[in-house]
Amino acid sequence: MVGTSGSAHLNPIQVRYQAALHPEMMKYTSIISLLTAIRIPTIAHPSSSTNAFCDKILQMAALKVLTVPDPVLRNRSVRVPEVDRSITRLIKDMIETMQLEGGVGLAAPQIGKNIRLIVLHMPDEEPFGLVNPEITKREGDREILEACLSIPGYEGLVHRSVTVTAKGIDHNGKHLRIKASGLLAQALEHEIDHLDGILYPDHIEDDNKLFVIDCASDQISSRGNIDTQ
Repeated sequence: MVGTSGSAHLNPIQVRYQAALHPEMMKYTSIISLLTAIRIPTIAHPSSSTNAFCDKILQMAALKVLTVPDPVLRNRSVRVPEVDRSITRLIKDMIETMQLEGGVGLAAPQIGKNIRLIVLHMPDEEPFGLVNPEITKREGDREILEACLSIPGYEGLVHRSVTVTAKGIDHNGKHLRIKASGLLAQALEHEIDHLDGILYPDHIEDDNKLFVIDCASDQISSRGNIDTQ
């Protein structure tokens, strides 16, 4: 997942798990902040509508997100032979997990499955899954701040393309071609890297560009190394 920190409306624990650069995506990074945002009156004396909402939240599939140095994150994933019911269900579960974690992307290896599948969610757009995604063209270069759910407590400056063209298959088995820039281009590169066992610190040549997040102050506290193996 792609991420950043330093937003005033996030607590330090939420900041560690960010995967979005867009502030709108950082508002709903936990069930608690989501409940606060929609102004549910009280949990001590919940109304029937509150109960229904909470039941819906609790029914969402929260898959375990692996963190380094879990070896699954370093394996190269295999292609998905067919978009069947099990893949469709997995896409749904991954999207729900991504949303609960407040991310804009999640790759199958991050939930323990070495298959070529990612899910993405851009601000103000519907989330979607992409099976056997592949980047076919890259243009430009930019340095951008990045973080990952699988590497909590860190963020770093990495080089990413300005625009990318990608292809893949959606949950209905339809072949897609995507031309992306900005956050979507970054997320595509980041998540597809996961499918090849690549983590964003692998792109950082200078340790001074990898930062430790100080959760107490919600700020970058120091530069540091991390064991991603």
